[in-house]
Amino acid sequence: MADKTITEEDYMKAAAREIDRIASQDGIAKVEPELAEYMGITEDHALSAEDAVESLFDLDINMPEEEEND
Repeated sequence: MADKTITEEDYMKAAAREIDRIASQDGIAKVEPELAEYMGITEDHALSAEDAVESLFDLDINMPEEEEND
């Protein structure tokens, strides 16, 4: 039987896929700095926890004004 060693690269790929799945469902995912770097995420991309929660309620919906029917 072949020895199946999981490399750091294998781990990072799997972790990045899982973070992507979680973030696409929940919109928020906490990422360790090493994994964030691997994924190409920088602090410029990051939101604080407060900003992340606030963004859930920051909807900019432009509703058309109702026309009056005479």
